[in-house]
Amino acid sequence: MTFCIIGRSSKPCEQCFETAGAKSTSTRSSSESKWKRQQENLSVGDCVVIIDPSLMTATGRWPLGRVTKVHLGQDDMVRVAYVRTACRMYTRPIVKLVSIHVKEYVPPADDGPASTA
Repeated sequence: MTFCIIGRSSKPCEQCFETAGAKSTSTRSSSESKWKRQQENLSVGDCVVIIDPSLMTATGRWPLGRVTKVHLGQDDMVRVAYVRTACRMYTRPIVKLVSIHVKEYVPPADDGPASTA
């Protein structure tokens, strides 16, 4: 409970409650919007980082892995993924995975041997 410091009163200040209510309403609406935004589904072969405090390495890095299998929910959205890392396999919900978009390396075109004149 918040008490008014300005008026030195021991009664709760209505103005403080109104301000706190406005802050919590704006926070609530911004958190709800993330669930309404359509995101791309994870698929087999995607590179991901596993966000799990128990898996953080001694150097402070999250494990990197590749999705090997996915499970869809009733809404045909991926909910769980199997991830293979360098050490082992993990089964994690997608809220614990961050997709890393990896660009394929294409070497520069080789025009043949360089000539010296």
